[in-house]
Amino acid sequence: IYNFLRITEMLIKMTQEQLDAHTAEMVAKEIEAHGRKSTGGMTFMFGGGAKTATKGYDLETPMGRALAWSRSLRALGIANGNQELAVEIAKGWLEHRNYESDEAVVAVLKSNALNPSVLTEGGIFITPDHYSDMIMLLMANTVIEKMKGVEHVPMTSGTELVDFELTAPTAEWIGENQEQNATEATYGQHLMIAKTVMATSAVKNNLLDRADAGMKVDAIILDSIRKQITNAVDLAFLTGTGSAYAPTGILTYTSPANKFGTTGTTTSQVKADISNLVDLVEGADVNIENGNYIMNNHNATFLGNVSTTTDFPIYPELKNNPKELNGYAAHITSNMPNGTIMFVDSSKILVGDTKALEINASREASYMRGGTLVSAFSRRETVFQVQMQTDMFLKYAKAASAMTGVSY
Repeated sequence: IYNFLRITEMLIKMTQEQLDAHTAEMVAKEIEAHGRKSTGGMTFMFGGGAKTATKGYDLETPMGRALAWSRSLRALGIANGNQELAVEIAKGWLEHRNYESDEAVVAVLKSNALNPSVLTEGGIFITPDHYSDMIMLLMANTVIEKMKGVEHVPMTSGTELVDFELTAPTAEWIGENQEQNATEATYGQHLMIAKTVMATSAVKNNLLDRADAGMKVDAIILDSIRKQITNAVDLAFLTGTGSAYAPTGILTYTSPANKFGTTGTTTSQVKADISNLVDLVEGADVNIENGNYIMNNHNATFLGNVSTTTDFPIYPELKNNPKELNGYAAHITSNMPNGTIMFVDSSKILVGDTKALEINASREASYMRGGTLVSAFSRRETVFQVQMQTDMFLKYAKAASAMTGVSY
């Protein structure tokens, strides 16, 4: 009775956060005491009743599935690739928080739905119907995915042959018995080939292993992976020169006739240059369906401050959210070189993907940090490595324009 009263007094004095942490610690000890075997479906009782189940992550939404996927990666990372231990860790979370989404995490881990060392084809919560959801979510913050009208094509075999217009058809007026010179459109073909982009993210073990099993850690893992993917894809899709293993970017696809150097920094020169980016595309008889300016943040800041002699801003919409310029969407990214501003009709962009992901999680791997090979083990980190395959193609070279040599 005395011990019971002491424990009751201790629980009453605890904050909810302390109570959660204490509960998680007890779960961890239980797992350890039983040789990391099942806890036998323990139910923790507080105030005379069992903890009621809460939804946790909404598995009906792409973000909910992505966060649950991240939570499962976290379990595998803590377990250093040991799937059986990852199951027990997830069970501990389920006992602790009683999230409905954790039931799904446990079920998937238990069912051997993923390989403990290589989570082929996305693993957790990535059914064939959800491949595109997950890939789109990982790429959602890229400049290309923020544009309207981009066409997505599947590359189920790793390649996709697409037709594109080389020359437009012509028409003419003719007299009686006069031979016509009108022409039909001519077409070319471009072979899109899946290129592999790999993102490596390291998370400190003391954050990953927090006893309270907090959901913020799951978001940190997901966000760190997304940032790496975003950075790599933006660099390639915007300015990549193309190679056997990397995509060609919009700047490289742009027709040389649609590239020009800036004329200066005066208000009248800036206005003429910004307008010329659109004029070159329209002058090539491109029907602009979804126009987009793309520039570095330094260039955007300057343009946002350009004003008339009476201090009236020329481009006030650059300070809005979402940003616009001359009535078109404006995308600001540090992955655009300072000194180059582009314009593109995104309805002429094709993005291909193989609907496949590959993920590794390890506490012993070595990885590159700032050009130096470092050990995750010695840094007490868990490394998550994500690979996906994609490619990009601009169907019409004159659907984009570029201004170079910008000094502002």
